[in-house]
Amino acid sequence: MGFLDTVFGSGAGNGDLRFGNEQANKFLDTGLAQYKNQLTSGLEDTAAYYDPYITQGLDASQLYGNAIGLNGLDEQQGFYSNFQNDPGFQESLSQALEAVQGSASARGGLFSGRTQKSLFDTAQSAQLGAYQDRLGHLRGLQGSGQQASSQLGNLTYGTNQNIADAKFGVNQQKAAGIKGLQNSIASSRGTGFSKFLNTGGQIAKAFI
Repeated sequence: MGFLDTVFGSGAGNGDLRFGNEQANKFLDTGLAQYKNQLTSGLEDTAAYYDPYITQGLDASQLYGNAIGLNGLDEQQGFYSNFQNDPGFQESLSQALEAVQGSASARGGLFSGRTQKSLFDTAQSAQLGAYQDRLGHLRGLQGSGQQASSQLGNLTYGTNQNIADAKFGVNQQKAAGIKGLQNSIASSRGTGFSKFLNTGGQIAKAFI
């Protein structure tokens, strides 16, 4: 290290300042990476809880579209056929018809036209009610899926916003560190120059 390096602060001292700033930046980068990984991991864990509801909502939306003919006549016919063959609906319909037949049999009019009409009306009413219930359940699942999707979207936005804020904060700290480093180097050079002038003055006095 030369005399001017010592005087103007451009030698080991400034190198130490730069090294310290580099190490501080590494710590900041490491902390930011850990923070980002923790937030991302937490979001992924949370998404795993929401995914079943989102998937269920999407499936319900597909079936509802089939039911109202949105996805074509074949899909609508397939939905209605599946509904009619649903074991739960078949059991409910069977019990309703048995109740009508039992009542008619007790009155001795099991094979009357009135009984046949009552059976027809009961079957129609049961089918319409069950069909409307099925559509209502699908709409409910659609709503649950939409709500889950919206909540996950908000969480994703919030996570990204937090990461962006953290990055901005780290960059601010880095900028402040660079400014501080430059000020320290400038200060050391100014002090060194003053010392140089004082030394020069003392040497000049010695020759007077």
